[in-house]
Amino acid sequence: MLLRSRLASLEVGDGLPVRVMGAINVSPESFYTGSIARSVDDAVGIARRMVEEGADLIDVGGMSTAPYKRGFVPESIEAERAIPVVRTIKEELGVLISIDTTRASVAEEALDSGADLINDVSGCMADSMMPKVAASTGTSMILATRDDEAEIVDGPLETVRHNLRRSLEICAEAGVRMEDIVIDPGIGFYRDVDVPWYEWDTTVLAGLWRLLVLLRPICVGVSRKSFIGEILGLERPEDRLIGSRVAEAVAVVNGAHIVRTHDVAETIQAVRMAERMRRRSIVVNHGGIDVVDFSGGLEMSDVELLAELLGSEPEGVRAMSPKGDFRILLIRGLPRVLALILKQEMLASGGELATPRETLLGGLEPVDVLLMGTVRQCRGVSRRLSKMRIPTLEAKDLPTPTIMAELLRSICG
Repeated sequence: MLLRSRLASLEVGDGLPVRVMGAINVSPESFYTGSIARSVDDAVGIARRMVEEGADLIDVGGMSTAPYKRGFVPESIEAERAIPVVRTIKEELGVLISIDTTRASVAEEALDSGADLINDVSGCMADSMMPKVAASTGTSMILATRDDEAEIVDGPLETVRHNLRRSLEICAEAGVRMEDIVIDPGIGFYRDVDVPWYEWDTTVLAGLWRLLVLLRPICVGVSRKSFIGEILGLERPEDRLIGSRVAEAVAVVNGAHIVRTHDVAETIQAVRMAERMRRRSIVVNHGGIDVVDFSGGLEMSDVELLAELLGSEPEGVRAMSPKGDFRILLIRGLPRVLALILKQEMLASGGELATPRETLLGGLEPVDVLLMGTVRQCRGVSRRLSKMRIPTLEAKDLPTPTIMAELLRSICG
């Protein structure tokens, strides 16, 4: 299955229940006083209640990261607040814990004290040592993005995607495995931009689906944040319960795999309802091949980026115009020789297949490709593939043209 990651022992992504993360702050400066634990015992009590209500993991933070508040404290104070809480919650409850910090030293100490993963709202931009800590310890990460560490490009979604991609590249270079990473669009963390922050946040939530081209599961935290207060005219975070649950439901419908919240019981109800109505990519697995239907909802720039991430040139993508009965299929695990055949058939039908450059070398090594074409073109290719035989693939029990034909037929009819 495609969009899946593992946060410590917790698997998240497509085909799995949306996970719920309970947020506990041990920073008196935090914007929502209802989330603040005043002591270690208080934090343990909150965590216990959240686990009983159904939280899959607990997020502990020792410094406020709200961009509009003065929450900065020295590393020593952040650690002094967070580490005893992490240690005690782990000892008493055994629940999965993420440490909410942008500082490598705090993350490292928290991991030594029982934390299972790192939640870095800067996307490893604030501290260059953070990805090295994660890589050396094999620790999972949630990577968010914020404007004080960001490059601003055209549009909220484009900017968020651009900076999350930078974070993913930084982590990959440090040796962090992509299957250990979840991305977070940083709702509430873009303030110094031309678009009003509340419009920025709602635009990102409405188009969350487009971030899935980064091929990582998505975590969203909107609980009681200021964009809700601005839209509803509610100055106090304590009054934003209903607006928060609505925003969480929208995020789940549009593709979120994890929701970070201060109100676990209420959020679980919203999430479970939204799961039944969520916008899903069609995922089909057969004979060792995954096919993910990304048709609808993507702009051409999204498709170009997806092709680029697969190692293909974007020229063929630009030549296509997705509309009507158009299909955009990410196909994973094709032997190179089968990818070459599929590309030839798609081009002959008037469609396109974006392939990594190494596909031209031929052979049986698996590659990921991006198919673009109308339903009619896919049906024609399916019929032709169903008549082909490649004994070498059959002898090694590898995906064959017949299997590819069946997959296309199951998606395109």
